[in-house]
This record gives sequence, C-alpha cells and structure tokens, in this order.
Amino acid sequence: MFDERQKTTVTTARLALGLTALMVVIVAFSAWLRLAAAGLGCADWPACYGPPDGARAAPAWAMPVHRAVAMLFSVGMLWLLWRAWHVRRETPAMLRNAAIAFALMLGLTVLGFYTPRPRFPLVTLANVTGGMLLFALLGWIYFRATRVAPATVSHLRPWARGALVLAGAQIALGAWVSANYAAAACAGLMGCGMDLTVAAEAFDPLRRLAESGAALTAGAPAQLIQGVHRLGASVAFLYIGVLALAAVRHGALQRAALAVLVLVLLQSALGMAAVLSGLPRWLVTAHNIGAMGLLLALVYLNHLLTPKQQ
Repeated sequence: MFDERQKTTVTTARLALGLTALMVVIVAFSAWLRLAAAGLGCADWPACYGPPDGARAAPAWAMPVHRAVAMLFSVGMLWLLWRAWHVRRETPAMLRNAAIAFALMLGLTVLGFYTPRPRFPLVTLANVTGGMLLFALLGWIYFRATRVAPATVSHLRPWARGALVLAGAQIALGAWVSANYAAAACAGLMGCGMDLTVAAEAFDPLRRLAESGAALTAGAPAQLIQGVHRLGASVAFLYIGVLALAAVRHGALQRAALAVLVLVLLQSALGMAAVLSGLPRWLVTAHNIGAMGLLLALVYLNHLLTPKQQ
C-alpha cells in the first residue's frame, strides 16, 4: 500500500511539473496575443499603439490554438486534483494547494469568458497576476512533492519570502503598465516623469481608458505608471540580488541562489534591451517569460527554506 501511495505522489509531482511547463506556454502565448492586439510591434508603431478598435486582429489560428492549449491544461488540472485526493492522508497540504490552484484556474476561466473590452485595465491586471500566481502555485506543488526541504538556514527564510512578495508586486506593476498601454510612455531609460499629483488617476483600480492610439503613451499618468514600474525594478534587483549573494554561500541553497542571481540579471537586461530597441514584441514577450523564470526560482528557494510539514 505504501509503494502504491508513493507511486501516486510521484505521478502527482510529474503531473504538476507538466502543468507548470504548459503554463509557461499559455502565459507566453497570452502575452504575445495581448501585445499583438495592442499594436505593439506593428509597422507604424507607436501611432497604432493602444486599445484595439477592430482594425487590428490576431491571426485566425491564434485564438483557437490558445483555447485548445487552455482546455488541455484544464483537463490536466482536474487530473492533478484527483491524484492529490488519493494522497490526502499522507500529504494534506498537496490536496489543499491543488484545490486552491483548481479554484484559481476556474476563476481565470470565468474572467476570460466575461472579459470586457481591454479599456478596463483591472481585467488585464487580474488575468496576468492570476496566471502568474497559478504558475507559482503549481511550481510549489511540484517542489513539495519531490524532495524534503532542508530548513537549516532559517535566518534567510523571511528575506526569501520578502523577495517572493516583491517579485509578485513587480509583476503586478508590469501588468498594470501593459493594461494601461504605458510601455512607450518614457523616452529611453531615464525619460520617465514622476508627477505624483496624477497618482490617483494613474493607479485608479476602476480606471477606464477612453483614448486610443499614441495619445495613451504621452500623458503624465502613463509616465508615472512606467516610472513606478522602473523604480520597483531597481528595488527588486537590489533586494533579490543581495539575497541571492547571501544564500549562495550555503551549500544546500547554492543552486537555487545561482538560478535566482542569473535570472534577476537576465530579467533586468531584457527590460533595458526592450526599451532601448523600441519595444519589439518578441523581446517584450521574452521579458514576460523571464519574469516567470525568476518567480519559479524564488519559489524553489523558498521551498528549500521551508520545513517539509508546512
């Protein structure tokens, strides 16, 4: 009986790993579709950049493929929940996490069906952050099912959790930039205005975009949104970089710390390269994927710092 249950746990871990990989495809595909619909990378950019007005449509094959991959993912999530149910006595945390992930997937599915026009930034923010949270949770499920986590370096645990929260906040800021079409608001790396008098407008959760085209990229609210995102990126880079350098000295954490260090450097380089090269769609999409890689590395580092029973 023990061997059968152990086999079920291993199968659940492999399934979680497969779903994590599939989530990368879904998020990357969604990012590409969102950027294409916004007009990023079109021939007359930035004149065509803004909420779609019906003149620019994604390729005919794009949406059906995206939905097919999402349906495959949904079936896999249902299977993950079923497998976690079989090991609920030995690993109740796995069932709890699988149930939360399944509920989150259902919420994102409903949000996708009832998404209004992209003039409502809150919808894009919820979609992007919800997808990233689901991705991180699937990674956590996989890590917790595959090995016993050492908890000997307990003094780094709160700092690692802080890094995870900081990365999540920066991802949310990036989503808000995309939702408000503020990617092109600043000229160069140092061209952002920081007019705090428009903060209430820039970060209004119920904000509705009434304009389209290049006008969206020129206003003070868009510049403030982009400026705060860049400031957050600098803070996250320093905090996460210092944490990785502190963790790399501990043998049990060395691989995870090196992964975090490499990925935070790569993510910063991708962000700067995207700005300096005029925001090509492929590079902005790579910036989204880089955020997923850094998030997963931080989840792994937190896993190593968390006792097995938690």
